[in-house]
Amino acid sequence: MIAWRVLRDTPFFIWYNERMPKRQKDIVDFLLEQAGDDARVYTVEQAAPDEATELSEPEGQLAVDILDLDDTLAVVATVAGADPDHISVNVHNDLLTIRGRREPPVAASDDAYAHRECYWGRFSRTIILPLDVRADGVKAVYKSGVLVVSLPKERRDAKIPITVVEEG
Repeated sequence: MIAWRVLRDTPFFIWYNERMPKRQKDIVDFLLEQAGDDARVYTVEQAAPDEATELSEPEGQLAVDILDLDDTLAVVATVAGADPDHISVNVHNDLLTIRGRREPPVAASDDAYAHRECYWGRFSRTIILPLDVRADGVKAVYKSGVLVVSLPKERRDAKIPITVVEEG
């Protein structure tokens, strides 16, 4: 298992991986210590990837748009070239993770490219959701190279009746 930590409620986010070099760990630990009680630390555990794959193949970051609709959050990502059967969408507490792989449409060596902008290979993105959602109602739809993840908002009643009890 690899534990990832995200520092929230600060002007920036910090990721922390147990396999980081010691110097980077020291910097992250220092920043977490400085944040103290003003920040919340979230730990997300995931299975360790295959060692050979992780070292030989980089992972691209997925670009997303997040829309706050009436009763739903919608996360939109372009994932052209990805097989929908190889896209995973997971919700854990207030984190949404999208992972997948884009396969190049033409098999060619790196030397064959005269110009290269498209990213082919593994990709992922973990997003801290801005509000609570109902994980059991999450839906993901893939159409024409676009993934739309709909996350129903957790409904909170604005008024909560409180009974006043007289102490005797």
